[in-house]
Amino acid sequence: MGPDKIQKTDIPKDIEEEPHLQEDPVAADVTSFIKEAIGTASPLADPEVDITLHPSREIPIAGELWSVTGHVFNRSTRPIWITDTATILSLSPEMYGQNSQIGSIDAFFPTTKSGQKSDIVRIDPKAEYTVIWKINPSANAFSKIWNAICNYAFFNPGQFRMNATVHIWNLPPKTDKDGLVINLGDSFSRSESKSITMDASPWVLIAGAAIGGILCYILQILSGSASFGSGFLQLVKGVFVGLTSAILLCGVVTVLLSRLATTNFILVVKIQDLWGAIATGFTIQWFGFSLLQKIMN
Repeated sequence: MGPDKIQKTDIPKDIEEEPHLQEDPVAADVTSFIKEAIGTASPLADPEVDITLHPSREIPIAGELWSVTGHVFNRSTRPIWITDTATILSLSPEMYGQNSQIGSIDAFFPTTKSGQKSDIVRIDPKAEYTVIWKINPSANAFSKIWNAICNYAFFNPGQFRMNATVHIWNLPPKTDKDGLVINLGDSFSRSESKSITMDASPWVLIAGAAIGGILCYILQILSGSASFGSGFLQLVKGVFVGLTSAILLCGVVTVLLSRLATTNFILVVKIQDLWGAIATGFTIQWFGFSLLQKIMN
């Protein structure tokens, strides 16, 4: 018998009778999860759905509370299902603020109770359902002001793009034991985009005007335009009063000018960003300081 011809009797008994390896249950669960998440190669039927977007404000303000309403209209002859965690709104990164890590926002369904589970809504043929996306940069007033100044200090107002993506099921979605939808791969995604204009935060304009007023006041001190008397206390009092009046004067006038820019007033000065506010505050302080001194005297 040649070396390459091995009979069955030559195979050790423990190897011959070794059972076949069983399928790993963990690997099977992972495979099933991936299949549910990404779906199969078969194309899905078009659900024939129209989506329209409407912001709560004609021109939202950076750093302020606002929302977007989405109307989902089912044009087909069969019911469809949507879920809150797969009904997403994405804004341009500038609209979230420079320090924000938010990428997208889940929808709020007005007729369901939000919780840890996925909220699922059925939309019948020729029916419409309204979803809401809430954009709230901060929960309370004090942190809102700080957030607006920190996150939107260098925000340039203009037109920005918002995009809504809705995953639509032609059959009721499957959920796991925690109530979360797992078969995202069985849904048909539909997207809608809209461009909106966003204005700068008024708190950024006030802060910028205050900075411009302070810089101008320092220049007035160095040039000798501001006098404080001879005593130390008079010097401290004069500097304190001068800085306070510069901040208040520039802030108030800047807010007034920004409000007049939205009206049909004869004189319109539109302040759009931090640098414009600093220049405006500097100008207000330069021409308003002497007038304020005459009124106080």
